[in-house]
This record gives sequence, structure tokens and C-alpha cells, in this order.
Amino acid sequence: MGVGPRYIPNHDDIAARVLDGEAIMINLAKGIYYSLDGVGGRIWEFLEEGRSAAEMADAIALEFDVTVERARADVDRILRELQAEDALRTVPVGAPPSKTTLCAQLAAKRPYREPKLTVYRDMADLLALEPPTPGTDQEDLWEGFETKAGG
Repeated sequence: MGVGPRYIPNHDDIAARVLDGEAIMINLAKGIYYSLDGVGGRIWEFLEEGRSAAEMADAIALEFDVTVERARADVDRILRELQAEDALRTVPVGAPPSKTTLCAQLAAKRPYREPKLTVYRDMADLLALEPPTPGTDQEDLWEGFETKAGG
């Protein structure tokens, strides 16, 4: 466990939230938004914790009704897809491990749904009209919205 690099979201360019198990991400620099469904929302939560691919696969196999081998293949695929979209960063081997622990569930495992990254490029032109500044704190993106909307 813990072998290999750890991964974290690219918070300089990506704003993201996990809602009802689905990760919704927006690339603020490119104006592209993404959806990670299935177990993908859980993978994004693991990225927020700075886990390695092996740690993610082990945790998914403990939590969901899936083999470690299948979980590892799906995690590796999603990580490659996210890297291709510049949505994550690699933390060097030897970086401190995440502080969270694996949640081994002793009860019945949850059903497994293969993670799927969906890329939506149709908003790029709209977001390019007044794009947020990459690297901006995600919470700052909504400041002043009420003022603009109200008057």
C-alpha cells in the first residue's frame, strides 16, 4: 500500500465539488467542465486526500463490491484521463502519506459502478467571455455575485 506517487487535484486551474457522489469540475483556464460519476466521485475525494493509485484501489475494493484488480485498472484509467486534461498533479514518492485512514466497512459492500469521466467543451466560449482567473481561491469565485445579480 502507498507504493508509487500520490496525486492531488490541480487547484490552480480546476474548481471542483463532489455532490451526491458525482465530482463536478471546471477548468477555469480552458472553460471546460467535467463530470466524474460512478465511483469517480470517490476517486476525486481520494485525490483531495493525496492518495496513491494503490491506496485508492485498495480503499475502493474495501468499500465497494469489486476486486482490487478491477479497481486498480479503473483508477489507473481515470488518473490517465485526468492527467490528459491537466486536472491533477503528481506528488513525488516519499511525500508524507495522507492523514486519513481507509474506511473498511464490515457490512455489505456498496454496489460498484465503473467510474466515467465526461468532458463538456460546449461551455468554453461562454466561460471565455469573462473567465475566472486561474489560481483564484475557489471560494472567492462567488464573492460579489449577489451584488451583480441583484443590481
